[in-house]
Amino acid sequence: MNDRSLNPQLTMYFRYGDNKRPEVRSETTFEAILAGERFSTLRKPQWYNGNTQGYFYLLKRLKEDASIKVWEGRKVGRGRSVTVRLTHPPIFLDEPLTDELCRQISRTEGWTVDYLKRNGYFKTGVLYLRYKPLSN
Repeated sequence: MNDRSLNPQLTMYFRYGDNKRPEVRSETTFEAILAGERFSTLRKPQWYNGNTQGYFYLLKRLKEDASIKVWEGRKVGRGRSVTVRLTHPPIFLDEPLTDELCRQISRTEGWTVDYLKRNGYFKTGVLYLRYKPLSN
């Protein structure tokens, strides 16, 4: 299966609340993409029923320049959407994140470093996707 036949789609609906970096003005992760304040996402396998042979595995196989449709609703197909293009191949983080990598992810996602650590993103087994939004 090639990247085009996969037609990957994700949702981004989380509210930042008090957990966003000071320079982020957007209220949600989706709005941050549209505003040019968010350029990456971390994905946990358990969000895909822990099935590394399923959709999570297919996300890991994407190549640089692959397009992903991102939805603002809690389900694919709901709300507004934006297409993003991967600027790097997906990185499967199979070792604990260093402090420097966690700071980098914080800068590209908009979350504070403390939030990332509190929510288990500092652990192993997450997928790091870096992208840029495309015009819809």
